[in-house]
Amino acid sequence: MLKHKTFTTIALLYAIFIVCGCSKNSGASTLDNYAVPVELQDSDAILSHSSSAQDAHQDYNADVTIQPIDVDLSCMSNTMAYAEITHIIEDPTDYFGKVIKMHGICSIYTDPDTQKQYYNCVIPDAPGCCTQGLEFVLANQNTPTLYDGQDIIVTGILSSYQEGELHYLFLQNAQLTSL
Repeated sequence: MLKHKTFTTIALLYAIFIVCGCSKNSGASTLDNYAVPVELQDSDAILSHSSSAQDAHQDYNADVTIQPIDVDLSCMSNTMAYAEITHIIEDPTDYFGKVIKMHGICSIYTDPDTQKQYYNCVIPDAPGCCTQGLEFVLANQNTPTLYDGQDIIVTGILSSYQEGELHYLFLQNAQLTSL
């Protein structure tokens, strides 16, 4: 009986740890969950692949055909895609300038001060409790109507921009396919 109680207690504590370990921070803004500031070891790498926030978020008039795809997350399982996007965010220097294709969920954040909208493609992990993703800026002004929770495929070139003191990763000249 004592062994059964001990096992049940340990199992219960383990389950609580798993659930709480993946829970979202309700005090954080949506942008904080997806557009994570980047700290790079090599400052030259970020300078060669960054632009100002204004340049990064301008609408591009030209239609851009992006080929070939260097990193295709759209053909991976959620677990593999989540792991790879986490790796890209944590160590982006090898990925700057590479074409990345990802299948995920559209997340839109509107800055309350500027009313500027930021578009993100997020990938949930296998249990669905955590997400990781990248901001994207579409290549042309004829953008489709997007909404939160929409299933999308985004292809773009990994770059970064600076707002204030912080650097952010994003997919530049992105092409979008809504599913």
